[in-house]
Amino acid sequence: ELKDGEEPNPPEEILILRMLQLMCEGHYLPNQDIMREQSFNLVTYNLLDDFANYLKCLVRLPCRTSTVAAIRLSATILEVLQGPCSGNQAHFTLNTELLETLNRLNRSKIIRDCLEGEEIDLKKTSIDILQALLEGQGDKSVVFEKLLSVLHLDIIQFMSNNLLQGKVVQKPNEYTPFKDEFIEEKIILKTECVVLLQTLCNFRP
Repeated sequence: ELKDGEEPNPPEEILILRMLQLMCEGHYLPNQDIMREQSFNLVTYNLLDDFANYLKCLVRLPCRTSTVAAIRLSATILEVLQGPCSGNQAHFTLNTELLETLNRLNRSKIIRDCLEGEEIDLKKTSIDILQALLEGQGDKSVVFEKLLSVLHLDIIQFMSNNLLQGKVVQKPNEYTPFKDEFIEEKIILKTECVVLLQTLCNFRP
């Protein structure tokens, strides 16, 4: 837990995640596939498993430093999926605990030294990841069916309906609306949740 005025200091190796993210910018499929397998090597390494396991560890250790690292990691996960990359979609959904981790992440509350703005950013990226997992998936998709069976839809519905409920501060003879400095970020998150729910409702197994 950080002291007042102290900034998070993730490990220097976190820069590797940024490098991998940039390698996949523009939805460059060959580099996205390399994250999962290197067919030209005698030994292949699946970095997707490492991404999923690292995110799982960060979510289970709630603090601001974990949140900052998770924001960077989730941005990389999102980039290796978008396009879409069907191989990465299938592996993340069927062979890792990414969906369970995203459930835990979206249910998390602001505790310890965590900051609301950073937690909102992380949850928004988690919803973007769920959308990326479904991108381009057609009828009778095992990815779609697995996501529907694992995803906690109640928390997605909650975030789509309740994020913007404000507080009212009572003063003598007047009511002053509580000013929410993260209202724009919450509107974006709420909108992404609605889009995800609509996508799930449109699925025809």
